[in-house]
Amino acid sequence: MNTNSLQILGPSQGFLRFAKNAIERRVAFSLCAVQPPTFPGEHDPEKDEFMFRLHYVPTFAKAVIGSHTEKAAKPQIGLGELSTYLVAQHRTGLEFLLVRYIEQGKPIDKFLAEKPFAEWFDYSPECYGYWLKRFARWRRAAMVSWRYYLEQRCRKLKHEDPLVKESAFVGAAEKLGWLNEGLLDKFRQDCECLDPEKVQRVRNDVKLVPKTKKAVDPLQFNTWAHEIWPLVEEYGWNYHQVWKVASHVFEGKLASPSRVADRCKDLGLRLVPEGQAKRHNFTSRFPVGACMAMSLKSIAMNPAAWVFGGVLS
Repeated sequence: MNTNSLQILGPSQGFLRFAKNAIERRVAFSLCAVQPPTFPGEHDPEKDEFMFRLHYVPTFAKAVIGSHTEKAAKPQIGLGELSTYLVAQHRTGLEFLLVRYIEQGKPIDKFLAEKPFAEWFDYSPECYGYWLKRFARWRRAAMVSWRYYLEQRCRKLKHEDPLVKESAFVGAAEKLGWLNEGLLDKFRQDCECLDPEKVQRVRNDVKLVPKTKKAVDPLQFNTWAHEIWPLVEEYGWNYHQVWKVASHVFEGKLASPSRVADRCKDLGLRLVPEGQAKRHNFTSRFPVGACMAMSLKSIAMNPAAWVFGGVLS
């Protein structure tokens, strides 16, 4: 699709070129139908993509999750792919405020409190492309954490056979309340080869509350580490700094810095070259982004808030 055809279609239909998956395509087609109001900078491709990815898609995700959560007894963890858009939106905004302003001692101008979220970034020294990449990184970390959380609560979700994985998901969702009954019925209908016996076996194996004798719940630490790693990479932390921040979050109950480093490596969480270069720097100062990392609650730490992006709806 060329530029001329986009001008003929108009900005809302032009959002289709930004859609990368089924969720985003659904939002883009919905925008074609409702024709939302135009925004300043609508002819700037980066601004258009920014509005689509950081405003319209999260707004759609929140509406869908809210509609299925209203009468649900437990957080709808099964809708986690939608939740990752809210998580990424919330954390991109937090990074903009906490890291770019508060931690650097810059005053937050009055307009930041008065303007809607999407317009904050009009005044950022970085371009929209930079914040789109930060949003994508935050969402990728949230996706990894969500999948890890599901697999740790139900190990058969890591099975190579997709039929076993589907049965495992239904069994775990039934037992743990990951989806309401209406969504589960739809999932069962879509999975024609679902094995009821496998589903029941999974239900019997899944524990309602996983128990641990360790001072820090491994699932809480591991998901937290996955979710704060965009800060570790962007601001060049070393493993000692990760340990220092994590010790504050988990109230000094963690093992030594070397044990924390080993845990991160086991999770596939590696340092960027800047962090590797200062791996022996045991500074007493907290790294850039520490206050943000201390404020984040992972999916295992607060599932109900995480489903809505980190803020209870």
